[in-house]
Amino acid sequence: MTKRDIIILVLVGRAPLYVSWSFDNETIAPMLEGAVRLLMLTRDREYLKIAEDAAYYLAAWQFAQSIPNVPGSLMDAVGYDTFGGTSVATVHMCADPYALRCVPWLIRLADLSGYPLWEQRAIAIWNNASQGISEGSLIVQGISSPRPAGSQDETVNYTDWGYDFAAQGMDRLKPRGAGQCWMTAWPTSMRLTILSDPELWKRIAAWPAMKPSNNILSTETACK
Repeated sequence: MTKRDIIILVLVGRAPLYVSWSFDNETIAPMLEGAVRLLMLTRDREYLKIAEDAAYYLAAWQFAQSIPNVPGSLMDAVGYDTFGGTSVATVHMCADPYALRCVPWLIRLADLSGYPLWEQRAIAIWNNASQGISEGSLIVQGISSPRPAGSQDETVNYTDWGYDFAAQGMDRLKPRGAGQCWMTAWPTSMRLTILSDPELWKRIAAWPAMKPSNNILSTETACK
């Protein structure tokens, strides 16, 4: 049994089973976490190599640039920046903040490897995932009711690939710049879970912040 097999066995009870017709970025999270945990436990350098392989795989999905928003689109109105986010999958060309799941392990990998790049990528993920948080009065995509406080959008469309099922207010044939109704709470849940660790809280508090205008959105900055 290889060390990679051990990681899968260790995490099989807590990792979700992803069944998909495409490659995606989410499936690497258990491998990264498992490798870093076992490296911390055993100090076996082979786990460092596995953890870095996982981190490089995640990096391949991460945006290293800011894609200009379509003028007049929802993402243009809220000033969304793709930098630091991750593409969801090969057949689902949206950006999302799911890489938050990997932030604690990228921080620890940076410490264990002595390579600051991993923390730099964690900072970019955190800032990307801290955009567009509704404070309770945000109105988007023609939906009359304000989006709940703390909610964020789940995915951001950055291509004009057609959609068989479009969210309310989305042009199915030209969806670039649209969102998904701003109803999800899992990005906030992930951030709060990370911040529940006092050491990670202190670390993140020292990170450079993104532009304040992108952090909290109200009706004054929304696309009504």
